Order: sequence, then structure tokens, then C-alpha cells
Amino acid sequence: MVSEDFHNASYEELVSRLNGLEDTHSREKIDEQQRLEPKIISLKQLLIKRCQQKVNRLRSINSYEAAFKKCLEIKSYHSTPTAVDQEIAELKTLIAQQDKVKQWGAQLSRFPKLRLIIKNLLTALKQVEASLSYQILVTQVEDLLLGANPYIDSFLCWWEAEYQETSPTRQLDLHLLAERIRRGEIVLFIGSGLAGLSVDDSKLATRLAQQIGYESFRGSLSSIAELYQLRPEFGQAALLRHLTAEFSQAPINLYQSLAQVPQALILISAAYDNLLEKTFSLANKRYVEVASIVKRSEHYDIGHVLLRYSDKTEPATILSREDLSKLQLLESGYSIIYKIRGTCSENLANSQDDFQYDALTLSESSYFNFARHADKIIPDYLAQRWRNRDLLFIAYRAKDWEDRLLVSALLEKRSAQKPCYVIGSQPEPLEQAYWEARNVKQYPVKLPELESCLTEVRV
Repeated sequence: MVSEDFHNASYEELVSRLNGLEDTHSREKIDEQQRLEPKIISLKQLLIKRCQQKVNRLRSINSYEAAFKKCLEIKSYHSTPTAVDQEIAELKTLIAQQDKVKQWGAQLSRFPKLRLIIKNLLTALKQVEASLSYQILVTQVEDLLLGANPYIDSFLCWWEAEYQETSPTRQLDLHLLAERIRRGEIVLFIGSGLAGLSVDDSKLATRLAQQIGYESFRGSLSSIAELYQLRPEFGQAALLRHLTAEFSQAPINLYQSLAQVPQALILISAAYDNLLEKTFSLANKRYVEVASIVKRSEHYDIGHVLLRYSDKTEPATILSREDLSKLQLLESGYSIIYKIRGTCSENLANSQDDFQYDALTLSESSYFNFARHADKIIPDYLAQRWRNRDLLFIAYRAKDWEDRLLVSALLEKRSAQKPCYVIGSQPEPLEQAYWEARNVKQYPVKLPELESCLTEVRV
């Protein structure tokens, strides 16, 4: 096994150490070679992990050439190189497309009439999708480049009709989106905007502060939660009692629509309440609730998960990441509800099970733990199942640092080749810039419109 020191070492230090071990291994006798082999394997696994994280970051910013080179490094460390061959092939396709767009850009820039739309046009051509609308766009551009000057006016008319005057809401076919959700092709990230709370997070933080006489408080929910935990006369139990008192039990239409979907779903919930789980139980929709341990103890480490089955009487259990990966949850018909911030159930404040507290990301210190160990905290089992599914953020605002932290960790863990989308009200400037930087497409869709389509669609 690689010592803990190596987990904190730089990439260059790891490579140097691996080269040294391999050189020693080649010169030693068989017994010594056998002793060194586990260390070499562990170092390679750590280097593969570091490289894959870098690949995901590079892909998220469309740096496909650099990601391709990193994948070649992964292949050199891999005992089964074919495991990374698919990603290498995908990157070759993306690089070829990027080169094609550069060629189109050079050719299109020759036409003065296109100067006003050239930036948006090239952005549209960079989208990685096989939709009919994208194929029509490519055909139009290729025809334009083959045609004579008069054809430019016709192209501009077509572009204005299809792209300039069409709002993002109209571009998004909600009925088709609803069908994909019902088929389990999209992972839904359900934000705190849908949480069963009577007020939003900022007002909730103010109320929690008022409960302890801190009338001048103007901070966030995580900071008041930190204060509760630091003051001996309050503590976490008081925080949870006050917090759960704010939960609303009013039905949420989206939850009810999802509960009627026959397909097993993957849902990420940023809500602290358990209203989603209750809705599924009432509809007899089987699910497993998964929450990540963010605070280690003598019995388990960060990266273990809290697992609870909806149709089993056994209490929640703690599993390692490896044990979770061995389960066939989706394949057995269970929807997965990943509580990315944990659950504040009505009984938790009086619970004697410390592990439920250790799976709660609520205070500032727990968010710092999440940031420090995000790669271990978000289960590999889920990341593997996100790989071939799109990700849709619903009722989630990225205006607070805690919310951006969760999204960034999630996107870092998730392979970047599949699209990500966010729907909701018009974002604030910071949110809009953040989503654009993370390559998440934004659509100002009103949630009731999607709920209506989910209710109507039958697959």
C-alpha cells in the first residue's frame, strides 16, 4: 500500500518515486521484486486517479488536446490499457471536431456580413451533440461555404429565425426532456429551491439566529450552524430541532410526478428534509437513500456511505465505497436518492446514532471537510452511473459559495463528456458566469411547465 504521505505528494513527486521503484524492481532479485510490486501497483493507481481528475477538468473547459495527452499517461500506468481506450477515442473525435470548427471559423471570417454573428455561430458549432437541429446547422454552414456571396443573405435570415429570435425556453422541448427523465437517461440534481422549507436559506438562517438571541446576524445557514455547534449551551441537537421545525409537509408536484415514473431513477437531492423519500414511499416506489460520511470516527472513515432501503425494516447501515460498488441497486429496480448534504429527519435530533450526524453537511466545518475530501466523499459507484447520463439541475441556485462548492465537486467527479443543464428563474450575474464557466447550459424554464410534461408523458 502507498503511505498516506504519498496522497499529499505532488504529481511530479509520485512519478519520480514510481520511476525509482521500477528501476530498483528491474535490478533486484525475484523476492525483492515481489516485495516492490504492490508498492508500484498502488503508486500507479494513485497516478491514474490524479490523471483522471485532470482529464475531467480539462474536458470541462474543452481542452481536449491536453486531456488526450493525460489519457495517454493513464494508459501507460494501466494494467488493462483498454479501460481508457474508449475515452481516448472520444477525445480524438472531439479534437477532430474542434479542428473542423477552427477551419469553419477561418473560412466564415472572410464574409463581412457575418461579423455580428460569428461568435455565436462558432459557439453553436462547438456543441457536442447529434441532434437533428445541429446536423441542420452544419449542413447550412457547409452549403454557405460552397455557395456564392448572395447566399449569405439567405443564411442570415435562416439564422435569425432559428437562433436569434428563439428563446432558450423554446429551444428546449420539454416533452422530449420529460420522456428522457422517465426513461432514466438523465440524472436530476434537485436543489434546495424545492426543499420542504417554509422559507429560503437566508431567511431560515436569520430565524435560527433569532432562536438563540443573535438578532444582528446576517450570515449564511452554514455559518449559523457552525455557531450552534461551537456554543456548548446549544449544540447540534438544538440546531436540528429548530431546523426541522421549519420543514413544510406540503406536497411537491415534482416529487409526486417522479414517484409515478416506473423506471428506476438516479436523483441527487440537496434538501435536508426527507419529503422526497416520504413521497416515494407513499407511492410504493422502491428506493435506496445514500448519504456520504463527511466526518471520520474510530469505526469508519470519510468516504464511507450511509445506506437505507425503503422496503427493508433494517436500520441504515454504513458501507465502504468498495462494498457500495458491489451492489446492483439500479439493476434490482431501486431508484437511488443521493442526499448530497445528508438528511435532517424529524427523529435525528434525538437520535443516538452518531453516524447520521457524520453524514450531514450543514455547518461551515462540514463544508470544508467536503471540499477537502470531495473525491472520496462522492461515491465512485454513483460517478460510474452518471458517466453515460446527462445531468439536469432543477431549482438550484449557485449564488452562495456552499452551493458552488457542491456543484464543482460533483462536476469534477463526473466525466465531462455528457451535457449538463440547469433550468429555473433568470440567474444573477454571478450565477450566470459560474454556469458558463462550468459549461452548464442554462434555460429559463418555469418548473410547473416541466412538471406538467412529466405528468402527461407516458413511455
